[in-house]
Amino acid sequence: MNLLTSFVPLVPLFGWAVGSTSGTNAWTRDLNDVFPAVEDFRDVATVVGSLGLRTPASLRHNILIDYLLARLAYVEPLEVTTQEFPIRKWQTLNDSTLFQSGRLSIHGANISTQEIPIIGAIPWTSPTNSKSIHAPVIYVPQSVNLTTLDVTGKIVLRDFGPTSDIPYQLFFQLGIYRSNDTQVLVNSSYDRPYTGAPHRDLLDASLAGAAGYVSLFNVPREDIESYFNPHEGTHYYFLPGVYAGSEEARVLKKAAEQGLSASISVEAEVRDTTQQQITARLQGSTNETIYVVCHTDGNTYVQDNGVSALVNMARYFGKLPMENRRKTIEFVFTTGHLGYASDTTITLAERLDTSYDNDETVLVVALEHMGTLEILPIGSPSGAANGRALQFTGQNEIMVWCVGPSKYLQSISIASAKARNLDRLFITPGTSIPDVDTVPEYSSFGGLGTSFHQHLIPTTSIISGPWSLWAPRFGALAVDYNRLRDQTRAFADVITAVQPLSKQQIAGNYTEYRQRRAAGARWAVEQRPPVSAPDQTALDEPVAG
Repeated sequence: MNLLTSFVPLVPLFGWAVGSTSGTNAWTRDLNDVFPAVEDFRDVATVVGSLGLRTPASLRHNILIDYLLARLAYVEPLEVTTQEFPIRKWQTLNDSTLFQSGRLSIHGANISTQEIPIIGAIPWTSPTNSKSIHAPVIYVPQSVNLTTLDVTGKIVLRDFGPTSDIPYQLFFQLGIYRSNDTQVLVNSSYDRPYTGAPHRDLLDASLAGAAGYVSLFNVPREDIESYFNPHEGTHYYFLPGVYAGSEEARVLKKAAEQGLSASISVEAEVRDTTQQQITARLQGSTNETIYVVCHTDGNTYVQDNGVSALVNMARYFGKLPMENRRKTIEFVFTTGHLGYASDTTITLAERLDTSYDNDETVLVVALEHMGTLEILPIGSPSGAANGRALQFTGQNEIMVWCVGPSKYLQSISIASAKARNLDRLFITPGTSIPDVDTVPEYSSFGGLGTSFHQHLIPTTSIISGPWSLWAPRFGALAVDYNRLRDQTRAFADVITAVQPLSKQQIAGNYTEYRQRRAAGARWAVEQRPPVSAPDQTALDEPVAG
């Protein structure tokens, strides 16, 4: 594929960001408005989503970084800096999609080779490139622990999942606020594929010496072509893997019953390099600092659309006079979230944790997966896969806004959500079952906010997990840009409302958490996933965001 040709459709989008006449008009069209227009949110999000697969440190990812640097250069008085971080990179060859980067076929002594259409290569699995791996296939149901079977030298077939079927009652019980339109959910449940990535199975299969791995979705492959996940960033060495859809799963399971073999291949490269992170600092009248965070790597219009929120929020606060900006705001465009083992979000959380007690950090705001629309398998009220096609339901996707243990921060967040009429929303102190014997009591915020919350930095965040999160097929239709703007305005309201508050007021019970940890309390903090398997064997909990 000619890379220049592949980016030609984006030229109009980039042109106005670097000084064209039409671009300047687009950039300045609403300077007299209080808050950037919905078109500004759509413009940035369209560039992000149109770039397609943006694995960390890839060409497409770096093009997005350059675009953001050009865009932020127009925002005064931002101080923009960049920093390089190491990463062991995984990327498809020749700028291919994940669908184009995998192959699967079945064969046997008395049958012709049958090519099996796939959803795509599983990211981070082992490249085979110029050759295929041939081996017998074995189907292992999810009810069977992979470590109890001998799968050495075999291609493992495994149903995708299990996903978490979460009763909405849990959100009702944990929540400190919910929008009125959530009442209809009280007796139903929440089930999305992002909670069921096969990270653990891939580690087990890799460590057990399996020859390959096929994850079997229970929806049509066309609906989730080039699906990206897991995103732990663990390189599953010696284990190529692909995703297959519901129809193909039936064929493959029958092949396993018949004792047939398969051929599997993955076209990708692995190498050490660096990835670039952007920080845009907006100085306030004090050095008390609020960090607003989203990552830049992704693969859909949903996965990192918080970038649009950050750019437009920076523009909004940059126009305010200094007397209205008591707090300094740092907009941090982190990187490596598609490879959680090298995610600079965690690096930032660790750094802030180390210095928090003696510096002027006051709050972290984490924004991702915003403005999303609900997509479910036909006939599924919860989102559970049932072999049927995916379709938009006509409703917005459920959003979860997490707020740490600060009464001021919680009351401000609720007031902001109400003022902006945010719909299909739960505001909760976390997304996990509370444990009063640990700090923090709620160990997860469901996404980017988790790392900061676990490192006991006052945090508030928003996230959703629709089917479109990792499935590029739905494109720009997966996002309601008015909703994205409204959600951003609500968080801008929070940032405005905390301006007169002290660090201690914003922190609330985070201060107690830090004291308890220092005194030896059990600390609920995730460890980074292993960079490679089978070189390392440590396992972590599934990554949600």
